[in-house]
Amino acid sequence: MKESVGDLLDYITWRGDLSFVQSPFCAVDALVLSQLSYIHFDGLVTGDFSSRKTLFDLYTTFTRDADYESRCQVGAVINSNTPELLKAASASNRFGLIEICGYESVLDEEKEEQFAAMTFILDKKTAIVVFRGTDDTVLGWKEDFNIIFQKAIPSQISGVEYLNRASRAFKHDILVSGHSKGGCVAMFSAINCEPKAQKKIKSVFNFDGPGFSEDFYKSPQFLKVKDKIHSFYPYFSVVGMVFHHPQSYKIIGSSGFTVFQHDAFSWNISGNDFIYCEDFADESKLFHQSFNEWMNELSLEDRKRFVDVFFDVIYASGAKTNLEIENNKLQASAKMIAAIGALPSEDRKHVTRMIHMFLKTGKNNIPMFAAFKPELNLKANIEEVIEKIKDK
Repeated sequence: MKESVGDLLDYITWRGDLSFVQSPFCAVDALVLSQLSYIHFDGLVTGDFSSRKTLFDLYTTFTRDADYESRCQVGAVINSNTPELLKAASASNRFGLIEICGYESVLDEEKEEQFAAMTFILDKKTAIVVFRGTDDTVLGWKEDFNIIFQKAIPSQISGVEYLNRASRAFKHDILVSGHSKGGCVAMFSAINCEPKAQKKIKSVFNFDGPGFSEDFYKSPQFLKVKDKIHSFYPYFSVVGMVFHHPQSYKIIGSSGFTVFQHDAFSWNISGNDFIYCEDFADESKLFHQSFNEWMNELSLEDRKRFVDVFFDVIYASGAKTNLEIENNKLQASAKMIAAIGALPSEDRKHVTRMIHMFLKTGKNNIPMFAAFKPELNLKANIEEVIEKIKDK
């Protein structure tokens, strides 16, 4: 019999009638909740851990809210089926009676922080803390890139503080999970939280989260909890290949194309587990090698300057989200290319190198990079356009 392959919505169709008693909580369940964290529940769920709402009740409130349509617009880089996933999960026996509480969301331009966390109560014994990954905001992407020169980005610090508070609020065993930056925050928080909180942690799920330095994985803090960490990456991983990843991990097959595989909806599922691959795609390994070699050439000061300059270019578009860039491609492209043309030659070299690297792997999936596609620039490449600008 041929193996059935599906996505997150198919998983709920297949397994949604089963309780966690009938079929224990698994990594796919953690991914479902991690994907739901991309929806903005501001005003629908409080930050109080004692004030809880079932997923069924949350969806009812969600659909009746005056901002329902805008809440469903998750952006250009988050799968548009995410609200549909909430609908399916809330109507299922498996997820419908899960309680959500402790919702926290931060978007701080001064601190350069994009952070969100929430806690799901699975039953009387177990809670799972979920950290949101990078959302559609340019600020969220800026914080991600800050990882290359900061020892700890603000979201990681907030994650530790949140996990400590959640641990104090419950006697439950704790699971920790996140996709993309959320996976990185989940790992960092579990490793750096209070000892009492750490003792409660049973598992940490890292879904294609960006990595850390090699020294991080040799530290006593990491070694203390490494056996609790379960890392998953798609066959073609870009985000998870930034810096270094844990030695123990699983590679998931995906229906997505290149960087589209970062989208959790593209990950192949059969029954109650993912479908796994033996190794990463060659292109993914090449990106990992090229990016890390490039970063090793730069000092921390140079890395910081590069990130600041690069995002000055992105912000020159006037957009605050990838969706805004997507909806105004020509105008955004012209403004950003003009900003690149005004840069000193060394800065321009690094910025164009980054754009080329992501265009090669990202194709059309990330608007802030796709705005530099040749067809938007009269078939000319970036350097040619920049030279024309400089000559004027």
